[in-house]
Amino acid sequence: FFKPTSDADLGDLVSRALRLEESSADDPEDQPYKSRYEARKLLNEAISIVDAEGLSSAVQTKAEGDSSSPDPEFESHSRQLRLLWLKVRLASNYLETDEASEGYRMLTALLEADNEGLQLNDGGTDQSGEVVVADSSSANRYLREAAVKVQLYNWLGCACCHLNRHADAIEFLQQAEAAFLRAKRLLAADESARAWDLSDLFPSAVKPANEKEEAASAPADSCSLESLHTKTLFYLAQAFGKADRPADSARYCQMTLNRQLALSDYAASEWAVNCAALSQYYLGVRDFARAHRCLCAASAAAHDPDSELQHNRASISRCWVKYAIALLEYSRDLAQHQLEDCRSEADYEDLFPSVEAGHHADKVAYVPAVNFEQARAIFLFAQRHLTSAKDFFRLDEHCTDHAELVRDHSRAFLHLLQFELDSDRRARMHKRRADMLRELLSQLSQQYYLLLCRQIRFELGETLVDLLDIKLSALESQAAAGQTPSPAAVAKANAIGRDAVTQFDLFVDSFRLPPPESRLPDRLEALDTRPVLLALFHSARVSARLPEPSRDRRLANLRRAEANYRQVSEYCERVPEAASVMSPELDLIRDMLALMPVKVQTVMDKFA
Repeated sequence: FFKPTSDADLGDLVSRALRLEESSADDPEDQPYKSRYEARKLLNEAISIVDAEGLSSAVQTKAEGDSSSPDPEFESHSRQLRLLWLKVRLASNYLETDEASEGYRMLTALLEADNEGLQLNDGGTDQSGEVVVADSSSANRYLREAAVKVQLYNWLGCACCHLNRHADAIEFLQQAEAAFLRAKRLLAADESARAWDLSDLFPSAVKPANEKEEAASAPADSCSLESLHTKTLFYLAQAFGKADRPADSARYCQMTLNRQLALSDYAASEWAVNCAALSQYYLGVRDFARAHRCLCAASAAAHDPDSELQHNRASISRCWVKYAIALLEYSRDLAQHQLEDCRSEADYEDLFPSVEAGHHADKVAYVPAVNFEQARAIFLFAQRHLTSAKDFFRLDEHCTDHAELVRDHSRAFLHLLQFELDSDRRARMHKRRADMLRELLSQLSQQYYLLLCRQIRFELGETLVDLLDIKLSALESQAAAGQTPSPAAVAKANAIGRDAVTQFDLFVDSFRLPPPESRLPDRLEALDTRPVLLALFHSARVSARLPEPSRDRRLANLRRAEANYRQVSEYCERVPEAASVMSPELDLIRDMLALMPVKVQTVMDKFA
């Protein structure tokens, strides 16, 4: 029933299927998998042909040393490899169309069915770990099948990630890594040996039928052992990340990036963004030397002025901002002796050695600041990158990204002012923070950006509390020196305090049930519990401290503070989980409730 098919026809089917998969990104939104479904049909047709007819003579004569009549064992092995490659590709097609369970079933079936015929048996290892191969024939067989097997394990790893089985994914991908390393040792042992790739399995799928056609018209070689290993490392980085093993994820990400550089197998702008993303891991573990090197390499790789790369360059600028803020925070903690300096410059130059560090290396270092001038230099560097990033992430087009940049700007001020000794300049920095957060808040719709508005409002409240602390400290210093604070200074402090209370109250109000109940839920969401109770605590603390000039206002503020303290205390008694998350403040709240009658009496006596 099968019509005889030439190798060129079979190669054409494979070539068309690969082209369809490569062009799937251009499919219409209402038919997102149109090209992949068409490719699936072609792959099924190719499988039927190979299954029925066996290997064509064109492939039999392609292998080195096979210029005579085909060897039956070689012919059977080659046909088996062809069939396995097609079935792996078909299973991957199911994964790419969000049919992960079916794709995984197909891949595991292949692994079990081919376990005897394609075992990747390298003949064992000696005590030193070197490969021991019985003869050149078994070595050549291993190298013929290595790439196909690595591809199989790669896709099994991807399938397990799709199914949230990250431990299994890592195991499969590590098998792919081990298979590649065994193949590399075999290649190193025999300079004449080589691993098979797609051109060996389907010659006409890679080489155009018409010799005059440009090589670029052929599909990418997806069965190259080297390119497959790069994918293995990339997949391992992702799998370790999903398995919550960030150190291993970063290690494999770095290996992937270095390998892409070594093989010149990368798009500069994409490589730069991935390199910048790696810096964020190193920031998390306070390895500023490696984070700095990653960002310098990323900036050097993203120098292309092509307008299409503006998004990537802006993303790298955002990473530089995060770096500068983290370095300022680290500098502050060192200055306050909250931690020991555990920085290390080991392997700094070994990180992407082929990439020139670029001019950024001279503009900001990875050494923490020890005084205001050094901290200010880091701050100004962050501010320049903030401006650059905001040019792309505009509020009207990238609202969430723009808002995060504004908040980063506020954080940069917050960490800088830790090095400022002059209270007036500290107050101006807090005022600048409050102004930028307030302006941002006024431009956002709470209906569409509720969570973001909550975060900004809480941060604005904290900023106003910091500003109030400076103002109250100045008033207390004047009183201690026997001076009477000016009515304008007292009024300013009260205005700031009332503003802070308003921000915290509005934050709490955003969690209330809709009218007519208009009350807080009996039980808040776990992630909302501490922020809401903390807002009530801050509001009470500020209300009790305001230096209002009249007795009635002071008493009203104390009653308001008592009500808030009591609301937090009663909620913690009713919900035990809340007591644990509020443990740092709960004892203070209970002490304040016990002292509240004394405070009220003190106010009554003062104004008697």
